Amino acid sequence: MLAFSESPCHPQDRASDWKTRKAKAARTRGWLTTDQRDLCKSPREEWRPLRRDLNHITNAIDESRYLLNLTDEDGQSACSYETWNRAVRFLSLCARHAWESLGVKIDVPAILLGPDGSVDLHWKFASYEMLINIPAEAAVLPSYYGDDQEGNSVKGNIASSDNRGLLQWLTTRR
Repeated sequence: MLAFSESPCHPQDRASDWKTRKAKAARTRGWLTTDQRDLCKSPREEWRPLRRDLNHITNAIDESRYLLNLTDEDGQSACSYETWNRAVRFLSLCARHAWESLGVKIDVPAILLGPDGSVDLHWKFASYEMLINIPAEAAVLPSYYGDDQEGNSVKGNIASSDNRGLLQWLTTRR
């Protein structure tokens, strides 16, 4: 007898089977390079275990897809998929880490087009403001600036994936 999770009708089994077939078809047809395949992982996929708890962030990410359709004065894409994806991955990782390690939901930022094809994550509330800029060039470090109503401010570059100080700022300034 099959266990529930081994059932061919179990939604997770169907989803992973679908993802495997989709990835294989894309590779076979040569649609995507290896780097593009890595970038195409949907932020929504990363949210499945926490979707109910972090739905506000997932919705903001979905709504920000309009950035991919914006063009500049020359008719070129104003924001690349790669830049947008790095920004929403950063946001989703921050939100997930705050929830899993601290039990705190971060506020929803505005996800906006920044200068020179970058993406801005902008939290602006009565008690604090934080702006994180994800540059269009992947080799350039993201930068941030924040201040609060008590006169505290932070500024710098995000040089590693360990962003506990930045996460603390986002979770304690409410």
